Amino acid sequence: MIMWIAAIALVALTIGVGYRQGATRAAFSFIGLLAGAILAVPLGPMFHWVFPLIGFKNTMAGKFGGPIIAFFVVSFVFKAIGSFVHRKVDYHYRYNRADAERAVWEVMHRRVGACVGALNGAVYFIAFALIVAVLFLWVFPWVESRLPFTDVTVDSSSSG
Repeated sequence: MIMWIAAIALVALTIGVGYRQGATRAAFSFIGLLAGAILAVPLGPMFHWVFPLIGFKNTMAGKFGGPIIAFFVVSFVFKAIGSFVHRKVDYHYRYNRADAERAVWEVMHRRVGACVGALNGAVYFIAFALIVAVLFLWVFPWVESRLPFTDVTVDSSSSG
C-alpha cells in the first residue's frame, strides 16, 4: 500500500514538474532517465572511489552506490542538454513567430510536458522500487525463502 501511495504521489509530482518545464525539457529528462537506467551498472565502477572519501569502510557501499551516482550523473547531463535546447526553441518562438502561433505553441508545450512528466514519474518509481527491493533483499536475506512463489514447482510427471 505504501508503494502505491508513493507511486501516485511521485507521478502526480512529475506531472506538475513536466507541465512547468514543458515538453522539451521533460522529453530530454525522460531520455536521460532511460539512458541513466541503461548505463548505471556499466558506469557504476567509475564512482566507487567516492565512498571511501566520505568515510564508508564497507566495499558494498561503493558497489551499491556507484550505479546510483552514475544514474544521477547521466540524467543530469541530459537535463542540462534539454535546458539548452529549450532556451533555443523558446527564443525561436518568442522572436521569430507570430504571437498567436507562440500562444498555441506554449499551450501545447505545457500539455505535452505534463504527459511526458507522467512517463518520467513511472521511470522514477521503477528505479526507486528496484533500489528498495535490492536493499530489502540485502538487509533481510532470510526473507527470500518466505517470499511468495519461491516454492512453486512444475510437476511434469502427470500428463492430464
